Amino acid sequence: MKLRTICLSVMFIFLTGCVAMQPVKWKDTRAVNTIKISTLEIETLVDVPEHELEFMRTDIKNRLSHAQFWSEEPSEYTLKVTIDTYEEGSAFARAILIGLGQMHLNGSVELLAGDPPKVVKSGYFEKNYVAGGIAGATATMHKDVVTKLGSAIIEALKHPSKNES
Repeated sequence: MKLRTICLSVMFIFLTGCVAMQPVKWKDTRAVNTIKISTLEIETLVDVPEHELEFMRTDIKNRLSHAQFWSEEPSEYTLKVTIDTYEEGSAFARAILIGLGQMHLNGSVELLAGDPPKVVKSGYFEKNYVAGGIAGATATMHKDVVTKLGSAIIEALKHPSKNES
């Protein structure tokens, strides 16, 4: 009985929950695979550390470029990312129990075109990290949440029908 309790305790320590893999969800499924974005705007409605904002700008731009959505030449398209929730949570609370100390990065994504800009496509993202045990205790906002935003945006641009609401 003691061995079983110990084994269950050890298994619980390594349990993980949702780890910020949620996609961007578009409000429509129109494909946008022929666009070239030349401007990236990131704004925040909450406090976000400047180094994280700079990382998001660089990471999203690099991913757009690698996926051939980026243009160094001026184009009519702008990608606007608005952060409305940024919560780092508590590593200690995550270590104690799955669901405590959650990390959140939520907001919206808009593809704008024209002058004045009009919304061509819009959606939202909810990057939530809900893990417990050692995985939760060692998780960081940068490594386990912020780094996943750029790839979610690219995946949504490439495959809009997979990410519908």
